[in-house]
Amino acid sequence: MVCETDEETFRPWLGEIPVGADEMYLVACEFAMADGSRHQGFATAALEPDDMGLTQPQIFSPFGKRHAFWLGVFPRQEEINGFYSNFAKGPSSIFPWPSAPFRNTTAFYSGTIQGFMASSGAEVRLIT
Repeated sequence: MVCETDEETFRPWLGEIPVGADEMYLVACEFAMADGSRHQGFATAALEPDDMGLTQPQIFSPFGKRHAFWLGVFPRQEEINGFYSNFAKGPSSIFPWPSAPFRNTTAFYSGTIQGFMASSGAEVRLIT
């Protein structure tokens, strides 16, 4: 059996815990939205705080669909609309929410998710 991999392939961590911050890996997270509802997701651990472009937090909707907050250079409004539809909530029920600390790692992610983010060159902008 051939398993294809690419630069976005992640494998389970089988080593000692806590994992050091010098490796790139995904960390399971529980996110609490502004209305207090809690949802499962993941992010990439980072060496620097407050960098959503590096951590790229993602959350699972109640239907199991994965949603990202970092939308890159070409954000699509239908992705944002799909997020609000899947959660059946508006922006004020969702944003802002503080990040939760990672467990099982020496890395961190701090800051507050204010909304969807995109990049246009060197500029990072908030999209609602």
